[in-house]
Amino acid sequence: MAEAIRIRMNAGQAQAALGEAAKLAAPGAREGAAANLLAAQLYLEQGKADLADQVIEQVAKRARSREERRQVALAREQGLLRSGQAAKLSALYTEWKKSDDPCLRMAAAQREQQQKMTAGLMESAPGSSSP
Repeated sequence: MAEAIRIRMNAGQAQAALGEAAKLAAPGAREGAAANLLAAQLYLEQGKADLADQVIEQVAKRARSREERRQVALAREQGLLRSGQAAKLSALYTEWKKSDDPCLRMAAAQREQQQKMTAGLMESAPGSSSP
């Protein structure tokens, strides 16, 4: 279904693609968080961060298992990455470091290390304005 929605997006059928994504995101449309988070991802791909955020927050409220909460955390990360919200992304990683989920704690450490490496590469790139 996701690929069919992407095909519609690429074919210029944005409204139809949004409608299909809305069906995925509808409460009770499918069991579990995965279908709803897929809808959020599709909204992000269509430039509808506001709709994606709404879906993610709905899933977060219903998330019961550690795996569902982890999926929500990763969906939030994707949204922040796509929208370039570096400060909020750093705050999210700080939350992850305090999490009772060892996977999120490890992911936070890895992501922060990647950020530092990327920043270091950008500073040493030719034409960069480092002091």
